[in-house]
Amino acid sequence: MERQIVMDSSSSSDLVREMMEVIETVGSYTGFRVTQRKECLNLVRRLKLLVPLLEEIMELDYSVSGLGLNSLLNLKKALLGAKKLLKTCNYGSKIYLVIIYNAD
Repeated sequence: MERQIVMDSSSSSDLVREMMEVIETVGSYTGFRVTQRKECLNLVRRLKLLVPLLEEIMELDYSVSGLGLNSLLNLKKALLGAKKLLKTCNYGSKIYLVIIYNAD
C-alpha cells in the first residue's frame, strides 16, 4: 500500500525555493582546482539550467503529491550532493582532492 504525501502549494514553493538557493550558492563558487575545473564548471552550468524549470514549478502554484513530491525531494537530495562535491572541490585541501581523485 502506497502512502500519499500531500504538500500544499506554500510547502512545495518553499521546497523549490530551497533548491534555487542551493543552485545560487553553487554558482558563487569559483577557483576550482585545475584537475577538476572543467568538470566542476560543467556541473555548475548544468545546475543553473534547472532554474527556469524550478521557476515554472513555483509559478504553477498547485499542491504536489505522490510521485511529484518524491521527484522534487530526490532532486533536492541530488542538488545537496552536488553542492557538497563542488564545495569540496572549491575549498578542500589539494591533498584530499588528490586522494579522492586517484581513488577511482
